[in-house]
Amino acid sequence: MKKDPAPVRREHLGITTWNAEGAIVASNEAFLRMVQYDREDVASGRVRWRDMTTPEWRERTERALAKVMQTGTVQPFESEMFRKDGTRVPVLLAGRFSK
Repeated sequence: MKKDPAPVRREHLGITTWNAEGAIVASNEAFLRMVQYDREDVASGRVRWRDMTTPEWRERTERALAKVMQTGTVQPFESEMFRKDGTRVPVLLAGRFSK
């Protein structure tokens, strides 16, 4: 079996928990590094996924939210988010509804 030269490791995956109103309520360090925020920003409520979503991807992201609310999951899709400094970062989003 051929070994993958660049395995994906957990510390490279940005993972975040958010609510339908737009607030990001928890994130791992990889996500925070990617978007240039810190835990204090998340705790204060300043980090909102709706605000971070670039205009070109808002409609697709809202459709994904509707799908998650309807079926409980959404398949991964490409998107783009604003970092804290205003630059953009490409992301691959997927979702799962959890209570």
